[in-house]
Amino acid sequence: GVNLDATDSATDTPTNNFCTLNPLSRGDLSNNAVLSQGNNYYSSDKYGYNHRYGTMGASNGKWYWEMKYISHNMHGNSNSFGMAQVISPQHMPQGVQWGGMVQYEYSYAYSGINGEIWENNSGTNYGTTILTALNQIGMVAMDLDNNRVYFGVDGTWTASGDPAAGSNGHTIVDASITPEGFYFPVVHDRSVNRSYDYAINFGGCPAFTISSGNADGNDYGNFEYAVPSGFYALCTK
Repeated sequence: GVNLDATDSATDTPTNNFCTLNPLSRGDLSNNAVLSQGNNYYSSDKYGYNHRYGTMGASNGKWYWEMKYISHNMHGNSNSFGMAQVISPQHMPQGVQWGGMVQYEYSYAYSGINGEIWENNSGTNYGTTILTALNQIGMVAMDLDNNRVYFGVDGTWTASGDPAAGSNGHTIVDASITPEGFYFPVVHDRSVNRSYDYAINFGGCPAFTISSGNADGNDYGNFEYAVPSGFYALCTK
């Protein structure tokens, strides 16, 4: 093909659709985050907060995806990524703005700047593995059968986590207790004066070039790092 590179190749097919970021679900309307590359590349602006949910949620099972940190403007950063209950208007807490995903209950955001997990406006130390250098790759393993979430950076699970063995994960609320009953992947710009670019990989259409190539246990997806045993790409199969 003409003008195609590795990130333009997808394993997503009519019979097996993979999760992407949802262009219809957005946070703070003052931040015009733009999605591209099959809705797997997130580019925010520096006016307000913004988060984008994945198109596929889950109430059970074990799921894996990746996020590459591409760029930010200005000094410092406050990037975060993770999983969350979709906050619909009728369930949005009073006095809380749309953009502050880390302020909500039932959201678990890994803060790359300090290696904390943020939930309900409170940070919990989750080891010392930070994600602040450009081109680092964050990993998420969401275990909804045992109510744990694991975060990793560049192939290493933080806090000595072992998703396959079910050890040292961060405890989450059972999906059935959340208002909507599902958890979704989410990426987040939690700064009102910086902007971010993230390349997301749910396995079907990676927005960054995969140098190694790893599928899940059912041979679906294409990931930079090994998918933990028992975890799967978010796709219709």
